[in-house]
Amino acid sequence: MNRATCCTGGLIMLAALAGCRSSIFNPDLGSHFRLPGWAGGSQQVPNPPDSLDKPDTGRAVVEQATGNQPRPKSTEAQLAAGRDAFRQGRLTVATGFLQEVLKNQPKHVEAHHLMAIITGRRHDYAASDHHFETAIAAAPTDANLLSDYGYSKLRRFDLVAAETLLNRALKIDPRNSFALNNLGTVQAR
Repeated sequence: MNRATCCTGGLIMLAALAGCRSSIFNPDLGSHFRLPGWAGGSQQVPNPPDSLDKPDTGRAVVEQATGNQPRPKSTEAQLAAGRDAFRQGRLTVATGFLQEVLKNQPKHVEAHHLMAIITGRRHDYAASDHHFETAIAAAPTDANLLSDYGYSKLRRFDLVAAETLLNRALKIDPRNSFALNNLGTVQAR
């Protein structure tokens, strides 16, 4: 067979499978999966509420107005709000929530971990190191925390400290893929 025949046959097979609705060719990839525009996808549109007469079941995505939102009262609610803001890239909002958590619980590991990442992204390395060290003092066997601190040191070219932290993380969790990848980067330099 020549190259043209193979290409034509391949294109015909792709065209046939593109319309297939079998679960093998159209898996349920969750609500966050979107095809890029060049592949025939479009912007994800939230589902409307089930009914306007009863409370929403939570399926619709609604943007909250910023500025005059009521702040969550409990530490867990503040942590969840801070975590959500961090994931959305709203670092100033996340910092506010996380500082409230740290006011109530000064040794909260996750709040210190997130604050360390945020301050590191802002190139405030003294504050980042302080938050990492406070979190590690409270949870010395958290491999993800050690790995993130090692990555922070790697970004600043402190290769000796990075290697030490990443090796500690791998002693705790030998399958930690981030620590393995970052240790490989340290050793390559």
